[in-house]
Amino acid sequence: MNTLHIDSITKSFGEKKILQDIYLSCNTGKILGVLGRNGCGKSTLFQIIFGSLKGDTQYVKINDRILKNQFDRRNRIAYLPQQSFLPKM
Repeated sequence: MNTLHIDSITKSFGEKKILQDIYLSCNTGKILGVLGRNGCGKSTLFQIIFGSLKGDTQYVKINDRILKNQFDRRNRIAYLPQQSFLPKM
């Protein structure tokens, strides 16, 4: 069983703090829900975990391996963005 552990995630856009000291831990096979109002930072959090967005501070670890950049996350974390990527018919 693999464990994803994130800690100390912060992200600001200018003077606006979006995420501050976020902690999350989950295991393979478990279902975890992240709830919040529109614009509160849920998608930003997942983009930081995946590595497509750089957090101001971030600590992401799978098992005992610390993931510092996008290359480290390759074949370990996948992210399906909410924007439609399929062509309209």
